[in-house]
Amino acid sequence: MMTRIALLLLIAASLYCTVTAGTGDIARDCCLSINPLPLPRRLAASYKLSDPGCNLKATVFTTRKGKHVCAPLPEDSEWVRKLIALLDKQ
Repeated sequence: MMTRIALLLLIAASLYCTVTAGTGDIARDCCLSINPLPLPRRLAASYKLSDPGCNLKATVFTTRKGKHVCAPLPEDSEWVRKLIALLDKQ
């Protein structure tokens, strides 16, 4: 009987550790692909660089309608640099 109780406690402890180990993970909104085509200036409202934890590094533009467009990094694309400069002026 004591063996069964000890085994149950061991299983419960291991399940607790498994469940609590994942609580530090943060869901990230990462780009899955990059749009190489220039985004028209009239559509762009803001930008940010992708989260450092994402596999694909990108510039993420937010449109006036709230959509996200993943574009190349500024150092990789002249149109991205120009659009960022225009947005920074505002």
